[in-house]
Amino acid sequence: MKISKKTFDILKNFSGIRSSIHVEQGNVIRTVSTAKNIMAEAKVEEDFVKPFAIFDLGKFIATTSLFGTPEYQFNDKFVTIKANNSSVNYFYADEKLVEKANKSIKMPALTVSFDLTQNQIAEIQKASSVLQLDAVCIRNTEAGGIEMVAFDRKVGLNSSSNVFTMILSDQTDNKFNLFMDIELLKMIPDDYKVEVGGTAVAKFTGKNNSVSYWIALRSESTKS
Repeated sequence: MKISKKTFDILKNFSGIRSSIHVEQGNVIRTVSTAKNIMAEAKVEEDFVKPFAIFDLGKFIATTSLFGTPEYQFNDKFVTIKANNSSVNYFYADEKLVEKANKSIKMPALTVSFDLTQNQIAEIQKASSVLQLDAVCIRNTEAGGIEMVAFDRKVGLNSSSNVFTMILSDQTDNKFNLFMDIELLKMIPDDYKVEVGGTAVAKFTGKNNSVSYWIALRSESTKS
């Protein structure tokens, strides 16, 4: 079988969430960060014939780059990667050493939902890097809108420190202050539908790549 560039882009993205991965039989791949604050799930075009575990996903991806457009044969203990007259037998990890991602996350009652474009995510990340900000607050405005405010968590949101504010186009009747670490925004570039459940988790659903991320909110998040 072949593995598409789109799927490899997803695997590269997942390697930034966790260095290892356990792939189940079928066409859905999942990962979960070591701290359990990010889970990701993607439906891919390939149908993997058997489950397997990779301990160093980055090394596996680098190995595949040795070939142009290789074929993959998934055996019991290793996957054979081959193109033309060259091949590599890449051995699986012991499944006991690689944590499996949960099959699903039950979302609490919806607090708010909104759209977030690829450009908006990039803008938040760039501003945070320039201004050295490490957290974001998603909150309602007095006019009934929604804004995202990036700030330095050590200094606090209500101080005289630098903040970066982005007004979103969506509207809401709810009142909330939802906090998230910016370093957890590790999504593959895409436009997303964001759904926040309670004050616990935000689900980012890609509009073009069939990838979903569940990101934990910080404990100081509130709603009323």
